[in-house]
Amino acid sequence: MKKYITLAALLTAGTAFANAGEVNLNPTYNATTGNNGLASPDTLNENGISTTDVWNYEFNEWHGTYAQKNLDDQAGVTSGGVLSLQLGNAAPIDKGNFLAVKFKLEEFETPTSLSFTYEKASHWGEDSSAFACNYVCELYGFNDSGESMSLGSWTQEVKRTDSLNEDKYVQITIIADEDYSSAYGLLFHNTKTVAAAGGVNVHISNIKLTTIPEPSTFGLLAGLGALALIGVRRRRR
Repeated sequence: MKKYITLAALLTAGTAFANAGEVNLNPTYNATTGNNGLASPDTLNENGISTTDVWNYEFNEWHGTYAQKNLDDQAGVTSGGVLSLQLGNAAPIDKGNFLAVKFKLEEFETPTSLSFTYEKASHWGEDSSAFACNYVCELYGFNDSGESMSLGSWTQEVKRTDSLNEDKYVQITIIADEDYSSAYGLLFHNTKTVAAAGGVNVHISNIKLTTIPEPSTFGLLAGLGALALIGVRRRRR
């Protein structure tokens, strides 16, 4: 019996540590929907995607919205599973396009940081165009009632005149709250800040969430480890 207790303790500890680490949040291209590779239809909505919208999504399905009808191809997923978020001068000032997903973590996981890379993949318009927009990333946690809390955010201005094809790494530290761990929402959006001819296209990839076991899990592992050690010592006697 002691051998079984020891083995059970070690297996439980191993499983917990195996689930700690990185969670892949990259989208999967959907070739059948006809919606720019998104799992669910993208829609016309100049007010973008709200946290209430995200709460009502199915898990792990990327959604998109666009601010103007002629921007309907500017929010989507590439065939390689990369987020493509473009914006042109047709968008009104302070409006843009959105991409978002709802996801869930294992019960004992606590998110600590979100990381991704972004690349200015292309631009168009006059070489002297002053067109610019802000790219924003926001991570939210939800409680059981669907109320949301911001856990971390990032903002970067991207200009028509910026260099192309420069991968930049972003890491956002997350302030986690166990009351808001029923589900999580990740949003990327761009907002036009300067009206001028042209536009930009940014690719976002390598989206990963770093997690660790919750403190209560560490206590459980410590107790199981002690139990395993007692089992080993008694067996040696």
